[in-house]
Amino acid sequence: MSDQNSNEKVNVPVEELERMDLEEKERIIARKVRRHRIVVRVILALAVLVALGIVIVWKVFTVEEVRVEGNHLHSAKSIQSTVLSDKHSWNSLYVLLSYRLLDHSEEFPYADSVTVSLSDPHTVVVNVDEKDMMAYYYDSATKKYVGFSETGEVLLLSNKAPEDYVRVTGLKPQKAVALYGTMALEDDSILAYIKSVLMVLSNYDIPPEVICVQNNNSLLLSYGDIQVNLGDSYYLNEKIVRMQQLLQKVEGQTGTLHLETWTESTTDVYFRLDELTTIPQ
Repeated sequence: MSDQNSNEKVNVPVEELERMDLEEKERIIARKVRRHRIVVRVILALAVLVALGIVIVWKVFTVEEVRVEGNHLHSAKSIQSTVLSDKHSWNSLYVLLSYRLLDHSEEFPYADSVTVSLSDPHTVVVNVDEKDMMAYYYDSATKKYVGFSETGEVLLLSNKAPEDYVRVTGLKPQKAVALYGTMALEDDSILAYIKSVLMVLSNYDIPPEVICVQNNNSLLLSYGDIQVNLGDSYYLNEKIVRMQQLLQKVEGQTGTLHLETWTESTTDVYFRLDELTTIPQ
């Protein structure tokens, strides 16, 4: 009897089915309305954040000061002008992102690298790693002082002699010099020789006033009334060790120390009183 009842169909009135369908529709609509409200609130919140961000970027990140560090040959003013050359560079955040994301190396041919940071929203800090200038010479064709690197790259053309650098005479470029170009020398090995001399002399803190390039790339060092003929680059360290010992002994005199013939077997050094080579400009 119970099995027969279990197989009987349950009859539900049509009105109740329609009421159930209506309630389900209302629940679906309510869920959609809630989701829509959430989406609208999220969009409004994002819009507020974007608007707030725009206001902050527009009003807060304004350039009031540019601090330049690491420069020696080029003025802070010229570097600042380059950094702020863009029409949007009044905004410090724009300047920061520009130098973080884009390549500006062509704007600074005299530097190995330029980095930009912010110390605060109004202060841009520019750190310049300038290429090393080794020495300079006076170019009679342009009537300019030419500062150059160890590779012969021209880093400076100036009406004034740069301070704290050694002057070199006797260099003879084969064509006109151009700023940030490379000197066309008949023999580039002289640059390596000059570099070696300056490095060794720096160990003894006895930089010369002038380095004179003579025939066959031999070098003459000028210390005012004392000159030192180094000759070629052979036995350079030994020559300079002997030179720094002898400079103290001939101090106050006028003449030339001849080290050009020094070798391990020929260690005699001659000091010729009153002998001075005329140093060209």
